[in-house]
Amino acid sequence: MGTKATLPRRALVVAVVTGVAGGVLAMAPAQAAKPQATALAGDAQTYFAGENALRVGTTGAAAKTTEAARELAVTEAFAKVREDRLTARKQQKQIADRAGTEFTSAETNVVPAGAVRADGDTAKLRVEERTSFTYAQGQADPYAYRARHDLTFTRDGGQWRLAAVHTPDASGLSVPKKLSPAQLDRAEQTADTMRTALAKNAAKRAAANKTRMAGGGQTTKAAKAAGYDYRAMVDWALRYALEDRDKLPYTPDENDCTTFVSWALRTGGWEEVSGYYTNDDAWWWKDWCDGEWYCKPQHSYTFGGAPNFQRFAVNESERVTNLGNVWDVLLADVVQYDVPNYGEEHEPGHTMMVTDFSGTMPLLSYHSSPDGERKNKPLIDILTGNEGQDFWAYRT
Repeated sequence: MGTKATLPRRALVVAVVTGVAGGVLAMAPAQAAKPQATALAGDAQTYFAGENALRVGTTGAAAKTTEAARELAVTEAFAKVREDRLTARKQQKQIADRAGTEFTSAETNVVPAGAVRADGDTAKLRVEERTSFTYAQGQADPYAYRARHDLTFTRDGGQWRLAAVHTPDASGLSVPKKLSPAQLDRAEQTADTMRTALAKNAAKRAAANKTRMAGGGQTTKAAKAAGYDYRAMVDWALRYALEDRDKLPYTPDENDCTTFVSWALRTGGWEEVSGYYTNDDAWWWKDWCDGEWYCKPQHSYTFGGAPNFQRFAVNESERVTNLGNVWDVLLADVVQYDVPNYGEEHEPGHTMMVTDFSGTMPLLSYHSSPDGERKNKPLIDILTGNEGQDFWAYRT
């Protein structure tokens, strides 16, 4: 594992939106009444790029990008929110560094996802953010995500100020959360424990992953009998992690996490099991009906519901085995966790697949709502961003 002295020189790349970007929108009154979508998206570009730069560092180009976000015209109320979100990003970097995971660059691109909705001194705009972070360790594809944000601006004289950011990700996976001192201390302890554990078994895990990607490594009885293709699972998940929903090879659910993982498993050899759609011993998808009304539901509950999938996979199918710790995963393994205020308590509400490693750090890909797709997200971010929740990890 490299040290800061041996890492490549840090850089920050920020994509630019056509129009006015990264500054005060000073306009004549007639123009201010109807702000341009590209101009408002330009301010969003400045803001989100500044947040994300803190995952790279606090010096050089990254510092300048963050400073631009701090200088952006915002309301007094949002200024407080902004500082909490920036602090949360700094904490994320601090925790990830302790776990042995760093980024050398960040690229953020924000574009309008609709027209401006203006009403007097208030303007609203939905934007889509696409961001990727390049890992310092290993040859993994970047950690990348897409998220849509609903922005509110208020006019103060001839100037539009950012007043609110709402990210309509149903599971809350897209919003940075500032940790209390006690939470930060626990997160750092988790990072230290995780780094030690990952380093201890690094060689053994690397060999097991190599075997899996070469066509071997089937450990469960069902896997050995079916000859699961783990490379096909991983390749499918990486290919479609950030794909537009209308370009997926299936009709996605609104909250698509478990269906996305089920399709990856199906691609790698998990056979469908017929049965009544609510039964835990059934697992199927009707890809022949393309979501038409006469063949709904288009999949069994176990194919698309996180707790239902767990009951099928663990209790009924014998296709997976439980792992002792979530960081014991290999490529194509599945991780779930409990999402607060979503489903039953102490039942999984979110499903992900391990798709790569950066150094020793497992990286996971997943879908959630239409605003929460992730590719190669580091496990440390997932664990410490969901402190206190139940986690489950399965060998596939």
